[in-house]
Amino acid sequence: MTYKYILFDLDGTISASGPGIIKAMQYGLTAAGINETDPATLKSFIGPPLNVQIQKIYGLSEKDTLAVIMKFREQYDNKGIFDSAPYEGINGLLSALKQRNMITAVASSKPWPLVHKILKDFSFTSYFDVIVGSNPSDEMKNKADFDQKTRIIKKTFIKLKEIGMTPALDEKFLSSTIMIGDKNYDIFGAKANKITSAGAAWGYGSLDELADAGADFIFKTPHDLQDFLLT
Repeated sequence: MTYKYILFDLDGTISASGPGIIKAMQYGLTAAGINETDPATLKSFIGPPLNVQIQKIYGLSEKDTLAVIMKFREQYDNKGIFDSAPYEGINGLLSALKQRNMITAVASSKPWPLVHKILKDFSFTSYFDVIVGSNPSDEMKNKADFDQKTRIIKKTFIKLKEIGMTPALDEKFLSSTIMIGDKNYDIFGAKANKITSAGAAWGYGSLDELADAGADFIFKTPHDLQDFLLT
């Protein structure tokens, strides 16, 4: 199968953003009197909507959750966001896709101003035809993380149509579109939108998580993904 439309998650797929998120999350949780040191718990905040994950783990009230997010943002938006780097092989993958005239997009649950800031810092903006992130106000909408990802992917479809990259969001479009992400909600979001799902096993999700979510394909490295998409 040849794919024409290639959608990417950001954190854990394009960007190795873990260190900055983890440090800022530890700082943010102090707003609720929480001193979190467990590596697995801290790692779980990489990728999903923060409000969902905070309330899932700690059961905080909406008010306390907002306080944690505001304190997190205080550090992450100004400092932690730059404590990240593209995964090895991502630059080559994106360059190769554009050379083959494939249509590429970012579909991230991260607030869109931060998505743009990271891609600009990496000098990756020109690789993408469409860049979609969440509305910053969505951080306090208590929706399941896969529900938000489903909406983000759908919004990406609409943007692609608006700029003339596809004449219609029909079966032909869906069958030639693939979503690549490192967490189960990326896979769930792809399935909800009836497109092919690919697990990025180089990111923060485990092989078991991606397999259990029903990923159509799982790739260990960006180079493996490149071989699949271009051969």
